[in-house]
Amino acid sequence: MDRVQCSAPCTVHCPSYQPQRLHFCEESILHSNEAPTEHQRRDVQRSIGDAYQELNSIQNELFELQCAITRIQSREIALHNFIFDHSPVIAPIRRIPNEILCEIFSHCVQSGTHMNAPNPSGMALTLTLVCRKWRRVALGYPLLWRKLRLQCTPQTCLPGFCFCEPRSWLHLDRSAAAPLQIAIDAYSSATGKRLLDVLLSHSYRWADVSLNVTVDLYRELFMNRITAEIDLPILKRLSLRFMYLNNLEHPTPFLRSLTALEDLTLDMAGSRISSALLPVWSQLRHCALRTCQLEDILRVLPLLRGDASLALTSCQTTAGPRPTVRTTLVSSLSFADCDEVFVMTILQAITAPRLTKIRALDFLNTGKLVELLLPLLARSDCNLTHLCLDLPYTTLAISDLFLLLDSPHTKSLLDLELRCMAIMSTPFMEALSRRANAAPQLRALAFRGCVALDEGGLLDLHAKRKGVLRELWLTEALNMPVVSEPTRQVLSAAGVEVVYFHADPY
Repeated sequence: MDRVQCSAPCTVHCPSYQPQRLHFCEESILHSNEAPTEHQRRDVQRSIGDAYQELNSIQNELFELQCAITRIQSREIALHNFIFDHSPVIAPIRRIPNEILCEIFSHCVQSGTHMNAPNPSGMALTLTLVCRKWRRVALGYPLLWRKLRLQCTPQTCLPGFCFCEPRSWLHLDRSAAAPLQIAIDAYSSATGKRLLDVLLSHSYRWADVSLNVTVDLYRELFMNRITAEIDLPILKRLSLRFMYLNNLEHPTPFLRSLTALEDLTLDMAGSRISSALLPVWSQLRHCALRTCQLEDILRVLPLLRGDASLALTSCQTTAGPRPTVRTTLVSSLSFADCDEVFVMTILQAITAPRLTKIRALDFLNTGKLVELLLPLLARSDCNLTHLCLDLPYTTLAISDLFLLLDSPHTKSLLDLELRCMAIMSTPFMEALSRRANAAPQLRALAFRGCVALDEGGLLDLHAKRKGVLRELWLTEALNMPVVSEPTRQVLSAAGVEVVYFHADPY
């Protein structure tokens, strides 16, 4: 075998290299300017010739070795390319049935977008760009194309052409008969009337609708339509945000069609709630009212069904006579960014025998709030299971809170959420560990706004409520854990799960 063909030089195929013996001249001649003799000159000339000959041999051998290395490297690259090209053939995802792939796509779209995103179907469009199979599956799955957003304004669309129309036609065609989720953020009758007419012709497929009601949209939906043009048999979730003061005092085809509505978010911009919504309240499971007047809310409360939840946001007190006590069957009541006088008036004016959840945020006078909640729970004879309160930076607030936790109406309390500073969480945990009768069934404890916890107090609290406390919810601060990993492992081994949340759990 030739040396070039030997992949591993050895003593058999590759004899050891024997360099030629060169003749070195004397030091006195080599490192001086003395003239050599004729005999010395011939010896040096012969030695230089031998060195050139050996150098040429070495260069030839290096070239042959470099050719061998290049050939091996080319083979290595070819094998890598072969593996890279053929590995996807046996990838597990190729064996996933189309039905399972559709479910994966559906979860991907739901987690990657929401109705308030600039392009709710952006994730679906991304899935169609991966490969031909994914594009075919995505285009053939109507639920991926059920989200549609309409933004027609004179600034974004032309009077003769609406830029929202091509995408809307495409989505309506791809969604087939799937229920639609529609958001109309901006509307102008000069540019989007034809598109709105087409969407209303598909109103029988509307399932989740969010509307920012401008003057033009108000006229098109609530004034210029006849009953036959609007049919909303499956609309379960509706969000209406009025951009101006309005007066919906007469029933309209749109409101009369809300026979399946269960979830209503209403932002009245400070104006009165229409009496045309009177038949709707008794069928709601979830109701969120924003910037509404006190009189309207007291009128709505007795109409809600027994398992309904009511969330009030940015509501203020208006001048008027003191309301009488009314009975409501709501199971959940929430206040956020409301006037404290408004909250006090509501809590004093209602009796709620089925009330199990209370959430009162931005009410910093804990003592006054407890003074209102205790009579409400007593006259309603109800038991709380969920409680969420602000805990301001006062030791007195903890004492006021335990007046409520020691009440017989909170013995069934399961979840407690406190919005407090880190310095307030430690004395609260110490007080909770000392008082075994306060919320004895408490299984979940949540701290919001807390960037650090006394881990010794936390372990002591767990020891006092071992087997009862199961969950500890904390707000993650600056991507740093509030509880150290060793403490978390100790709690986890004892059955307490530490969870970091970002969204509102209620």
